[in-house]
Amino acid sequence: MNLDHCKTFTTLGDYLKEQATRSGLKQAECKQLYVTLEEHRQHHHLNNLLTGCGSWYICEGTSAVYTYLYRNWRYQRSLKANRDYLLEIADHLQQDYFCADGPQITAQEVTHILSILDEDYNFSQKVLGDALLYLLLPPFAVPTLPRTDSWPATSSCPISNETQRQAQAPCCSTSWGTCSISS
Repeated sequence: MNLDHCKTFTTLGDYLKEQATRSGLKQAECKQLYVTLEEHRQHHHLNNLLTGCGSWYICEGTSAVYTYLYRNWRYQRSLKANRDYLLEIADHLQQDYFCADGPQITAQEVTHILSILDEDYNFSQKVLGDALLYLLLPPFAVPTLPRTDSWPATSSCPISNETQRQAQAPCCSTSWGTCSISS
């Protein structure tokens, strides 16, 4: 399996569903994909440390897709278990994400915001401590919004949590599960 063409969560969901339902899928392909995801994560984690952004990890495009899958899929010993896991992730992506039609925040803008928060409020130390904040910015993919006329003043949205599949407000993917958005 090759994820290089998957640049959004939507295309990842479609591809995972296609591969997980493919009759010729082999356990060795699942293992190789997981090894590739691990290598990709290690490479980008090292690069992140070298750039001096040790408290947060921002990735865009295909890197966001690889990181998302790595953070949400745990390789299983049986082919059936891997198929089921990949199908669950595919369903989540297909149900909870759609392609946005407006401008997207860039990694540079997020880095700038986080740098200001660190300088002015010591954000990384006070909020993150030793944890690493994952921000995944695939182009054109945002969580599905609730069907209401206005945004709630404060809301939380689930991130990569198999037990909570409802999307409530736009948010970022984080290593600690949820983020809150206040207006």
